[in-house]
Amino acid sequence: MALLRPPKENTPPRRDPVESPPPMIESSLYSIVSDYEDREYFICMMMTYFENNRADITIYRFTFDRTTLYTIFMLELSLILWLLEKAVGI
Repeated sequence: MALLRPPKENTPPRRDPVESPPPMIESSLYSIVSDYEDREYFICMMMTYFENNRADITIYRFTFDRTTLYTIFMLELSLILWLLEKAVGI
C-alpha cells in the first residue's frame, strides 16, 4: 500500500494566468546585450577581414573571391527585383 503525503501548508498560491509576466531579470538582459555585442563583433570582424584580405574566403571547402561574391549578390538582387516586378508591377 502506497503512503500518500499530505499537501504542504506553505505552498505558494497559484498565479492567475492574466497577470503580467515577471519583470526581466538582470541575467536575461545581460544575455540579450551579450548576443547583440557578439553579432556586432562578428560583423566588424568580417568587414575587417574583407578590407584587409584581398584574396578570398573558404566556406565548406569552396573558395569565394570578391568577384564571385559580388556575382552571387547581383544574381540574387536581380531575381528579387524581377519577382517584385512580376508580383507588384513596379
